[in-house]
Amino acid sequence: MTIDNNLIPNVGKGGIESISIFDIEDIAYIQYDKVKNTFFNLELNVKRNIINIPLSRGTAEYKEIAENRKGMLWVEHRLTFSLDGIISKVSSDLKMLEKINQKGVAAIVKTKQGVNLLVGYSKKLKTESALRFKTSQINSAIMMYNSPYETWCLASVDGENATVLENIIL
Repeated sequence: MTIDNNLIPNVGKGGIESISIFDIEDIAYIQYDKVKNTFFNLELNVKRNIINIPLSRGTAEYKEIAENRKGMLWVEHRLTFSLDGIISKVSSDLKMLEKINQKGVAAIVKTKQGVNLLVGYSKKLKTESALRFKTSQINSAIMMYNSPYETWCLASVDGENATVLENIIL
């Protein structure tokens, strides 16, 4: 029996390589290409405020949930990731958590395919579509040899999909 490789689905192509979050108000400059439907030349005011999320457990996920609400398109953006430890370095920074809740953040999500998505900033709503803290779950682990971890979900709602980001100037 011969297996046709064209019939085998792409396995192992999904996932997130990295997540970097920053204060939505730190966006100093960004351009949009209507033809390619991409953002480019993102520049930030305060580069030191970028937090590179230390991904663990291979559980980072970006999800878009489109919904028709009374004839209007709503897209919920959910960025979920796990952090090692019950109180991670990221979540112990209460100022960062406060900033996420009040002003919101944007995220550069790099997929395993090498595509950068700008999440939490949209063409129409600009900074009004910022990601905000949605949930946090702490897991003590079941077995002695498992490590405890924390899972966060940041979310926003607007009327468009996340947009590809090219030429990042950080």
